[in-house]
Amino acid sequence: MPRFRLSLQVSALIANDGRYTHYAVGGLGVMATRCLDEDCHSLLSATVTGAWGFDDNALVLDDVVVGALLLERIAPHIKAFLEASWGSYNRRGEWHASLDGAQLSAGLRLHGGRMAGDLGLAASFLGPATHAVYLLGPATHAVYPFASFSYRFF
Repeated sequence: MPRFRLSLQVSALIANDGRYTHYAVGGLGVMATRCLDEDCHSLLSATVTGAWGFDDNALVLDDVVVGALLLERIAPHIKAFLEASWGSYNRRGEWHASLDGAQLSAGLRLHGGRMAGDLGLAASFLGPATHAVYLLGPATHAVYPFASFSYRFF
């Protein structure tokens, strides 16, 4: 197997911050991966993803997110992960600072076949210009649990 891989990522998201529901039509990105062992059970990846959503009822490129992921195998169907992401966002045609917010997450990935699920904690570090509301902690440094699931089609 090649130790370097390039893949396409397609995603969909619906988010609710407690006051509003934000619908993202979808995301499209690219992921570059470097395998850290022969069978690629442990790896280091970098991603760039664009997310399209609605702003004033118009479909726009809403966010561009850059991320890095370290995945380390600890058992045949369990991996530990550490992930960091940050990005820029577009509001009404105006792009805002890319380092106004970042997220760091860590946890366990349970996987088998084409399906995987992540269980972990995420910490958000938001700049003073960001007006977000979180259930656990102030908007500038919230920590929250999360679960996510993925399915690999190919």
